Amino acid sequence: MHVEFPLEKKLEQSLKRDFGSARGKSIFDDYVQAKDCLSSDILRYIVGAEPSLTDHGVDHIQNVLENVNLLLKDDIKELNAAELYVLIISVLF
Repeated sequence: MHVEFPLEKKLEQSLKRDFGSARGKSIFDDYVQAKDCLSSDILRYIVGAEPSLTDHGVDHIQNVLENVNLLLKDDIKELNAAELYVLIISVLF
């Protein structure tokens, strides 16, 4: 199940602003689908498959999303929708 973080809400708004409502929503929906798929099918299995790695599970990804939002603060306004999308999708992968 998708839990939306403040950074993701900003992404959705930015995508709709820069690409139009319908296209922006479609891109954001694709992001949500990728996040949900990673969360359910990949991230939770990393610790079992690679126990020597640091935690890269769902909780870690959520923490990184929160930290990116805290680090960017108002500077997030300097990023266009494509830049913000690349940043956030990079966090997932």
